[in-house]
Amino acid sequence: MNSISGKPPKLRYALVAFLVITALYVGVLFWLDAKRGLFVGLSSLAAPIAGAMALALVSFFVRYLRWRYLLALEGYTFPFGQGFLAYLSGFAFTATPGKVGELYRIHQFLRFGVPASQTFAAFLLERACDLVVVLLLSLLCISGSRWLGIALFFVGGIVSAVVLLAFSPALFTRLIDSIPLPSRLESIARSLVSGFAAVRVWLSPSVLGVSLIYGFVAWSLTSLAFVLIVRSIGVEVQFFELFGAYPLAMLVGAASMIPGGVGTTETALAALLHGWGVGTSLAVLAAVAIRFSTMWFSILLGLTSIFALSSSAK
Repeated sequence: MNSISGKPPKLRYALVAFLVITALYVGVLFWLDAKRGLFVGLSSLAAPIAGAMALALVSFFVRYLRWRYLLALEGYTFPFGQGFLAYLSGFAFTATPGKVGELYRIHQFLRFGVPASQTFAAFLLERACDLVVVLLLSLLCISGSRWLGIALFFVGGIVSAVVLLAFSPALFTRLIDSIPLPSRLESIARSLVSGFAAVRVWLSPSVLGVSLIYGFVAWSLTSLAFVLIVRSIGVEVQFFELFGAYPLAMLVGAASMIPGGVGTTETALAALLHGWGVGTSLAVLAAVAIRFSTMWFSILLGLTSIFALSSSAK
């Protein structure tokens, strides 16, 4: 990860990585189309996909309200519309390594006077809260199964690491001081420690409670989007199982460490549906449709936001 600074991230390599991943994804879709007529199925889901996109957009807006709430607690205010575009810009390179989209978001919020460490801290708290929410929603699918322990270990480990780094920055600073590192790596490490330390101001029951409520609303909307798509193809699976399926697949995607969970999230969704007796073709169709409506839609919104922000800055 690049150091947290006021310099805009170099987008050239991220764009190349994004194009490569997109080309591979589209290639797989063409292969699936040749075997299972995927594109015909997707075209028949135009209305449900549009509805799912609308739910996803509201979900992103709710997450932005949480972001704005956290920064307002520290006294940072900014234009509502421009702030929303800056927040969406962080989604632009979801499917690329290195979190370049988050670095671009940091750069945009610097224009509003928000320090880089504070924006990074908001990102950390957002992700930690979302992991907890996604885990709780996924219990509708995995409660009592062997996957419960794995999910608890994964989420608990990440959340514990964020809390530990937030409350013990001096410990990690001393560790950095004791290890000879190249100047570039040392700068990155110190920037990360600064960002983690900034999370501490929000680790109170009231702030965490509000943040989790925002998260529940946002992720419930994406769960409803998945239910909408599955129901539209005539699949009858219990509502609450479907409702928890997308959050569970997101956990699988996050645990895979693949940017955006590309491929792994779709595989998890298809496997869940197949396990409930849904045919392979319909399961794959539903998985690809919800990913178009959420992840790829968020990338489109992010790229559009970058263009809009760049145009307004001229």
